[in-house]
This record gives sequence, structure tokens and C-alpha cells, in this order.
Amino acid sequence: MNTPRPSQFAMEAGTRLRMGSIVFEINELKGSRAVIEHCATHERKWINLETLWAAYKKGDLVPYADTASIASEDLQEQMQDIWKGLETTGGMLAFGEKARHFGLKCLAYIREMKKLGHTSMRPTNIKKIDYERLTKQKHDQNPPKLSTLYACERKIDRAGGDLQAAFPQFSRRGGRGKFRVARAVKEAIDKVLRRLAASNAKVRFTEVHKDVQHELNETVGVEKAQALRPSLTTVTRETKRCLGEFEICRRNKSLAVAKEEFRDWYPRDRATFTGQVVECDDKDSGVFAVDSRTGLPYGRIWITSAVDQFSNVPTGLNIGSGARNTESAIRTVINAVMPKLRGHGDYAEVQNEIPYMGRPSLILFDNASYNHTQEVATAVITVANAATEFALPGTPTEKSTMENFNGVSVGFLETLPGYVGPKKHVRDTVEAGLSSAILTTEEFRRRFMKWVYDVHCHTAGYDGFTPKERYMRGMEGRRARLPGNVHDIELAALRPHSVQLRPVGVEFYNGLRYYHTAFSLWQKSYGKSLRVEFRFDPDDLSFIWVKYPAGTENTTRNPPPPRWLRVASANLAYTTGLTLFQHKLIVKMARERRNSHPDMALMLRCREDLINLTAEMRTSKKLRERKVANRVGDLPPLPTVDGGTEARNEAAAMEDRLMTDLEAKLREIDEVTLEQEDEEEWRDPSEPTSAFE
Repeated sequence: MNTPRPSQFAMEAGTRLRMGSIVFEINELKGSRAVIEHCATHERKWINLETLWAAYKKGDLVPYADTASIASEDLQEQMQDIWKGLETTGGMLAFGEKARHFGLKCLAYIREMKKLGHTSMRPTNIKKIDYERLTKQKHDQNPPKLSTLYACERKIDRAGGDLQAAFPQFSRRGGRGKFRVARAVKEAIDKVLRRLAASNAKVRFTEVHKDVQHELNETVGVEKAQALRPSLTTVTRETKRCLGEFEICRRNKSLAVAKEEFRDWYPRDRATFTGQVVECDDKDSGVFAVDSRTGLPYGRIWITSAVDQFSNVPTGLNIGSGARNTESAIRTVINAVMPKLRGHGDYAEVQNEIPYMGRPSLILFDNASYNHTQEVATAVITVANAATEFALPGTPTEKSTMENFNGVSVGFLETLPGYVGPKKHVRDTVEAGLSSAILTTEEFRRRFMKWVYDVHCHTAGYDGFTPKERYMRGMEGRRARLPGNVHDIELAALRPHSVQLRPVGVEFYNGLRYYHTAFSLWQKSYGKSLRVEFRFDPDDLSFIWVKYPAGTENTTRNPPPPRWLRVASANLAYTTGLTLFQHKLIVKMARERRNSHPDMALMLRCREDLINLTAEMRTSKKLRERKVANRVGDLPPLPTVDGGTEARNEAAAMEDRLMTDLEAKLREIDEVTLEQEDEEEWRDPSEPTSAFE
């Protein structure tokens, strides 16, 4: 059956899943095991959840769309879950028990109807049939009408998405929608505040109150103005809403005082349950690693983490050579959302369960100087369907949980072989023999994951609870929600690019070639000037994903053709396990040998020479000090005080950095200058000029 796949699902009782042509339903969950029932034969059996997670990550297991609801939760449990979320958004209004029960029931039914695929509650015959079936499944004897749900939905939209608008008399309880004061008073306040906003005068609430009363006297007359006289509290609230407390402080005191007073700024209240807010940032591990797949140099390792604000659990980790760029942020979000398989890959040495997964509500990134905000926000919606915020510069308290984790991790990192820290500390570690070896990427990842999930997550904090205990308490009564399409998640982590399709296939970055038999058919259909879009993994150049040309998806085939085609490298002997950083070093080695157009034979020789160089120098105890550019990642224009933008055209600041003998030697190779057209081909807005930065 060619049915649309749900955008998200949870591994909980009532969920239907499909593997190939087999559809089964989860009947019961007990610990790390589940009871599943075949939907055709009704045969039941036990299965480990880790087996389901492994099939899901491969894309073999997908949520089944032809189901009445994603979860057959009890209506009361759903209402309690919604109320728990509303209590954490701040500014809760006072609701009676009847109003609370009615509003929560409407929200629960709206949520369930949207799970069925209905984007609007506007009554139609099909919606009425689905809604009647839904109320019967919930055994609700007194459900609200579908027209009532539609009215609630419209109220929420008018209130800017505030779910409290679904409750009766929302505006009379202080919510948006209607005026709490007379219209004449509202117009007088707005008129006075417009004059105040246009000036740069100090703000005195009593003076504003007098101006409003004077405006009322002139508008409606003295006698009626006395009856409509607003309170000082109302005028103060409206003034703060119009100007903002930062602007009021700047006017009354100074800009410096306002910046200091509002340094501890948060985009919203701190998290009060698991998954509400996740903080994301990166850290230089101080360790230069060798690629365990090929023996080639991997680069200085950077750790990008996503830490749950409520529990202090690192739900997502990305370990790579990319510093503070868009790709590392997106990969970290993907790792935070997807399940982690204990005993496999990077988690091979982890002994404890890793139940940390699921879509968060808000992800807070480092300030926008380190990330392309639009690219990150778009990818976050695809991966996690979450809101995105960026910390203001100079406000480390915004990400205090993340900063705390980075500080704690130093205690582990400084014990690793090859760690390079401050000068005095390095001399001590050399004497101890810790800097006499360089870790492989596999060793680093496994050691770090074991420390995070076996040590850090099981170390009691200031409140006496471990991060895992806080995480499980915050997830009480809820299940993690996961994306329905794993393939879209995989593509979101890859770097986009486009080239003109050639007879040899897709070719880019000095000799990287990829060919598929479908390319010749495309050229016959669309001409030899066809330009194709594709995505590639900078950490593995052995394959790319090529997008089908526009028009191929407009077909009546059932099922429809795929949108992306996986294409293997035409030179797997060269690209297997190769990263873009390593490929750039090999190209520069070939150019240094006075060959402006190296062929594949020369590239393979240089690849082997680089492996031998790495093997010879990786055990060197020498440490070098070099001046390097202070890497600041993706740099969009900075906002200025007047609201404009300021381009970063000045040279990057230089800093002294200690490094191993191998890293210093590879930097010398990286200093080789390519020809102008090659430099332009390599340049990417999210990548620095140097392969090391």
C-alpha cells in the first residue's frame, strides 16, 4: 500500500510499524523488551527494543500510516501531558477546574485529529467521520463538537499560537484577543506611547499616566475621562510592552548599565522537564587524531554536544574535525534525536543503557556568529521539528548547562594520549609519557562515549540525583517522539553541491568522480548541459546522493520513483574511508611535486606517502608552537547597535597554539597554494580557507 508515512512516531503501546510487507503493532512494553502482534495473523512474540532501534536506523523499520492514531493513549493521560507542558511556558493564567478540563480536552482532540493527517479542524464530512470514530475509541460520552474544535483552533491562531486560548474566557483572564480596558483608554495609551517611542526622553511611569489622563480629557471629556481613568499598573504594563525593559533601562540609566543588567538573558524560562530545551555548543578536545579507517591524519578533534537543560544529559554528540560550523551542529541534533545502540560502533564499550533520544521542543545554539542561522533552523525543522534560538554574544549564562559539561569534560580529555593543553601542563604530561602517542578516531570516540554514558551520566550532581535519574524523572509518563523518515534525516546531514553533468559522471574537487548508468539516460532526456544537485559527506567521499532532475517525479507510477539516487565513487580504491580534509592534503602534496594536473595514479601514491608519514611521526614526543588563525566558523554579518550589519572583512585574530610534531608538519603541507580556479572550486561558505582551521 502506498500510504504517506507519519512525520513522527513513538515506540509505545498502540504504535503500528512496517518492515517490508509485514505490519505489526506494539502491544506492551516492559523494560527493554516489547510484545509485538502481527496484524494479519495476530501472532504475538517478545522482541528486544534494541533490535527495533537497529532496524529503524537502517531505514528497514518505518511507522505504518494506516492507523487510527499514533498512540492509543488514554484521554486523561493526554490531557495531563498537555497541562504539564503548558505549566512550563510561563505566564500561566488562572483557570477553574471546569474550564481547565474543557480546554485540555479540546487540545487533546485537536492533537489527535492532526495525527490523522488533518491540517485544519474546519468541519467536513470526512473529518466528521474520523472524529466520530476517534471519540468512540476514547470512550468519551460527552465530547466537544467538531465546530468547537475549529473555534478553538482559530482562537489559538489569533493568539499567536498560545495554547491557553483554547480555554474559555481566555481574553478576560489576561490573554490576547480582547481589550481589558475600554477602547477609548486603549487608543489614548497608544497615542501617548507612540509619541514617547519617537522621542529619546527618559521614561517616568507617573508622567506617562498623567499624559494618558490628559489625552482622555481632550478626547471624551473630563467627566467621562474620570470614569474611564486607567490605573498606574495598567499604564506601566502597556509602557513596558511597547518599549521593552531594556530600552527603558537604557533611557533612564545608560547603554552600559542596560547591557550589564540584561546580560543574564534567556529566550524563555528554564526547562522544567526533559526535552523542553537542549543547549548546543562545541569544544576543542586538544587531541590530534589519526583516522582508524585508513591511517591518514584526521585532524584536531572537535566535540559538538547537545545537552538537555533539565537533566544535564548529553543527548547528542558529534566528534569530528569540523570546528563551529553548520554541519557539526546539524549532525549533533541528528544524534540527539536518533536512538543510540549500546555495544555497536562508537558505543561498543558503553555498559549502561542509553535511553536518550527524541525530538526536543527548543534547541539553543551558540551565538549566530558561529552558525548560519537560516540553514541551521531549516535543518532543525527537518530533523527535530523544533524551535531554534541563538544565544546573545557575551551571555555564557544562557548556556550554563552546556558550559558546565564542557568544563567537566576537560578532566577526562587531559588524561588522553596526545592531549595538548596549556604550556606548563603539557610539559608535565610529556614527562609522564602521555603525549608520546596519538589516538585513532575509533579509540577516541569509544573512550569518550564510555566516559559520557558510563561515568558522567551516573555521577550525582548538586541535588543528589545523577543526570540519568533526572532525565528519567522528566520523561515520566511520556515516550520519546522520533522522525518517521530516516532517509530525510540522513540527507539533512550532508553538504549540498551542484555541477554540470559530464560524460564521466559527476566530477568535483580535483578528481573526485562518481558514475551511474542512469546519468547517460538523463543526458539523452535533458541535454548535455544538465546541471545536477547532489549531497556528499565530507567525512566519507566513497559515495554521494544525486537528486533526480526536475520532472522525473511527475509520473503516474505507483509507487512513485525515489527523489535521490545513491552513486558510488568511480575510484573506490582512492576514496574509501577518505575525508575531504585528507583529499585536500593529498591534492596539495601532488601540486607540491610540480604536477599541476595530477592523475589518479599520482594521487594514490601521495595517499600512500601521507599514510607512511603519519605512521612515522605519530609517536614523536616533540611539541611545536605555531601561530594559527583563531577559528570562528561560519561567519554571517554581525548585528550592529543601530540594527544594521557589519561584515567581517578584517583578518582573523592569530593565537599561539601548541601542537604535535605531526600536526605541525601537516600544516606545512596545507600552506601550499592552489591555482586560482582550484581555490574558487574548493571554497565553501561554511569552510575556512585552511583545511586545519
